[in-house]
Amino acid sequence: GQVSTFAEPRRRRFFEDVATACMAQGRLRLFGMQVDGVVEAMEFGLAFAGRHYFLQSGRSEAGSKVKAGNMLQMEIIETSLGEIQEFHFLWGDEPYKYQTGAIPRMTVTLQAPRTARGRLAMAAAQCRTAAKALARTLLLH
Repeated sequence: GQVSTFAEPRRRRFFEDVATACMAQGRLRLFGMQVDGVVEAMEFGLAFAGRHYFLQSGRSEAGSKVKAGNMLQMEIIETSLGEIQEFHFLWGDEPYKYQTGAIPRMTVTLQAPRTARGRLAMAAAQCRTAAKALARTLLLH
């Protein structure tokens, strides 16, 4: 299988903080799918204003073989109807997201650095993005 998203300490802390805050507000949604008594898929999300946001999911190797992740997402959608009007798969365009009739939405990132250090970091990120785009262009032609 793949290395867990939670293996990286900074990312794990982020999700722990999100889970703690969402649980305190009654918005945390954790789901699991068992196959023959063994947890084969998990889904970590949050609910807010009639929307469910799929934040992070995972499945075992055996779960992947039987599509436990897909079955779990379909179960979440089915059991949440009436309570939830929209389901958001968030970042990425993986094919499984479109099996439920999902439609792509534009994601916009707004950045407003307040310090010189922040402005420098943002400029560096913009340069990196431009360099990657230039490299792709040069490699494709």
